[in-house]
Amino acid sequence: RLAAAAAAIAALREAPPLTGAALEGLSEAERDVELGERIYAVLQHLDDERAGKMTGMLLEMNDSELLELLYAPDAAAAAAAFADLVDEAREVLAAYDGSAAPQPPPSPPPTTAP
Repeated sequence: RLAAAAAAIAALREAPPLTGAALEGLSEAERDVELGERIYAVLQHLDDERAGKMTGMLLEMNDSELLELLYAPDAAAAAAAFADLVDEAREVLAAYDGSAAPQPPPSPPPTTAP
């Protein structure tokens, strides 16, 4: 999985790089598409089932941090960093899923016999 993610990161280098200056000239929606497509290309190898949701979560990060990961010189290290972010996202999603689940009603207080 990490090797496939590293290969996806390395493949990004074949296309013209996305820069912070280029992102500044985009609308929020265009920025999300440009960065999101690149992030998703990596995350699908780490958690295919939730790659879309996690991409949205990572788009909340600072652009420069994301660009550093996407265009890091060491693709394997960048893939490992993305894997750490995926692990964090899984924890957040698990906590959210647990809090969104219906809770059983509280037990009635014990009654004492008169």
